[in-house]
Amino acid sequence: MPIMKPFLAVTFSLQLLFCTAPVHAALPGADALAKLILSQFDANSDSKVDTGEWNEGLSDSFASLDTDGDDSIEMDEIDGISGELNKEAGEAVGVLMTALIKQVLLSLDTNGDKLISKEEFTKLSDAMFAKLDADKDTMLTEVELAELPTKILLK
Repeated sequence: MPIMKPFLAVTFSLQLLFCTAPVHAALPGADALAKLILSQFDANSDSKVDTGEWNEGLSDSFASLDTDGDDSIEMDEIDGISGELNKEAGEAVGVLMTALIKQVLLSLDTNGDKLISKEEFTKLSDAMFAKLDADKDTMLTEVELAELPTKILLK
């Protein structure tokens, strides 16, 4: 199980919340994130992520986050990835990302049970993919994926 799958899953969850954000210049580190996404989701190594790879990547990411296997993500399961995020991004960024991840995942909790079901997690994945697919070719390139942080952070 790749270390960054949970991080990527939550990054995509952040995008779900802000999928109507305007496109701006890529933020620092966005290119590295795009490369990481490609390395995790691009199953056929064509340097693009198609809808099948996207959905499979999200499914794998949910499974990585759901460490107890109960088909829901609890906040303490998010705490478990903070060490991995600290190693990958540095402690300050890891702590910040863990806090953001919790906030974002709680916002996906549509029924208010403090758990994120797989249905809640993936409900808007098609809409998110469509927002990222700037040229509407049903493939996400590294350039399109590099816009992900901008679309998350800027409404």
